[in-house]
Order: sequence, then structure tokens, then C-alpha cells
Amino acid sequence: IAGDWSSDVCSSDLFPSHDNSAVAIAHVERWVNIQVIKDYEQVAPIVVVDAVAWWEPKIEGPVDLSEVKKWIVNLRREGFNIGLVSFDRWQSFDIQQELKAVGIKTDTVSVAKKHYEDLAMMIYEERIAMPMIPLLLEEMSELKIMKNNRVDHPRKKSKDLADAVCGAVLS
Repeated sequence: IAGDWSSDVCSSDLFPSHDNSAVAIAHVERWVNIQVIKDYEQVAPIVVVDAVAWWEPKIEGPVDLSEVKKWIVNLRREGFNIGLVSFDRWQSFDIQQELKAVGIKTDTVSVAKKHYEDLAMMIYEERIAMPMIPLLLEEMSELKIMKNNRVDHPRKKSKDLADAVCGAVLS
């Protein structure tokens, strides 16, 4: 793992009873000029997704969110300068308060169609590097835009890792 750790962002997608709970960490590697139209350039980031972790609910019960919190806090112990941890709205209040209590800045970010469109553009422009995790790639390839303009997954599938990566990259 290399890069400027001053801008690390973690994003969590928490739904401990039915789905996976996922965390992704990303940072901006560098900034580049990209040509938008003939005579106009724009500065855009090259982003590296450093890690994706996820926890699956067990038959005995839901994901223990204290494990997720420990993983995030351990990142800081290992030298990651975590700038922000963003969460979706689902059951994130308590874990956000616990992270704030140990000096980690948090925010609530609901990943929406616009975020996924921006992520798709980064992929298209080859401005993102991420781990080749089969579950993550499967989730991303199966995303659908629904009638209500919401990004969702097929029945009996998930998008927990994709949401975490999207949130980390675009927070």
C-alpha cells in the first residue's frame, strides 16, 4: 500500500442482520489534468482503493458492529491517517459516536445514482485502482438503475461492498 495517507477515507455499509457489513478505504494517489472538451481541461483525482473488508451475518445472529469499529480503529494504529469515515444511514449512529469519541471524524453519506455515475466515469477514464475481489466485481457488474432512479441490486443479491467502495471513493 502506497500513497498520501493524509487523505484516507473509509466508508461503511452496515446492515448487520441480513446483508454483509462492508468497509472500504481509499485515498487520492495524485491529481491529473483530463481533457473534457477540445480546449478545456479539468483537474481530476487518481484514486486507489487500498482495502475492502466485509463481515457476514452468522446463523447465530447479526454482524457484531464492534468488530467493524475495531477494524477501523486498528487501521489508524497501523499508520493510516484516516481523514473521514462515512456511513450509510442504516444503524450507524452508535458506531459513529464511538469513533468520534476516539477522535475519528465521521459523516453520513447515502450513496446515490450520482455517486455511482461518478464512480463509473472514474472507471471508464481509468482513474481508479481497486482490489480484484470477486464479490465486489460481481456486485458492481449487476447494479441496476431502478424506475425511481435508485441504484439497486438484483433480488437475492447484494451491493454492500460496492456501496462501501463508492462511498470511500467519493466522500
